[in-house]
Amino acid sequence: MKKYLLVLASFVIMLCLGGVYAWSILASELMETYRFSATQTQIIFGTLIAVFSTSMVFVPRLAKKLNNRTLVYTSAMLFLSGYVLAGLSGGNFYIVLAGIGVLSGMATGLGYWVSLTLPVRCFPEKKGLMTGI
Repeated sequence: MKKYLLVLASFVIMLCLGGVYAWSILASELMETYRFSATQTQIIFGTLIAVFSTSMVFVPRLAKKLNNRTLVYTSAMLFLSGYVLAGLSGGNFYIVLAGIGVLSGMATGLGYWVSLTLPVRCFPEKKGLMTGI
């Protein structure tokens, strides 16, 4: 039963982190509310994706020292901190870039790695299905 709960938790984490790909919704709000240019919003999104991808390279080494629960909690705190920082930025581009682009990007890399690898380790005979979920 525990394995199924871990798969469900991984699914929920992926669902939350996947909200990043609805960037156009947030970008339009940044342009309307703070008068960001389209270029500025794309710089933030590009930074998020670059940090997300880069951070996934380092997560396996980190995972040898920390357990999955700690990685998920760290991911959640970074993600929350990034969006809270952006929300409190008052429209400062560089603070939004640091919050969403860097902190949330790191959080996405951590959470994504755990959510991909944990179900596969729970059900090694069903790697394709677990990766797809």
